Amino acid sequence: MIYWTCTKSKHWAYEKEVRAINLEQNGLLPFKKEQLVEIYFGVSTPQNDIDKLKSIIKERDYNLSRIGKMKVSKERFNLEIDFQKTDRETESKIKI
Repeated sequence: MIYWTCTKSKHWAYEKEVRAINLEQNGLLPFKKEQLVEIYFGVSTPQNDIDKLKSIIKERDYNLSRIGKMKVSKERFNLEIDFQKTDRETESKIKI
């Protein structure tokens, strides 16, 4: 299970994603506020969950550059990202 959680294709290397796993403890892992810069939600994430997290982000004064939700492309066998509004970026859409 750890292998699949920690393995990522080289095609995604530009993302500079960090995945934190603590085998000694369950629950939340502390991090510095400035370490969280982007959040991407999966295709099936309910909008009310996204809205709740956006409210927490605003309430706790996080300065995210992007919040995005994945969606299945209608044109190709591909995923697209619908970006949500943040304080630092207006809504846009890119394809990956």
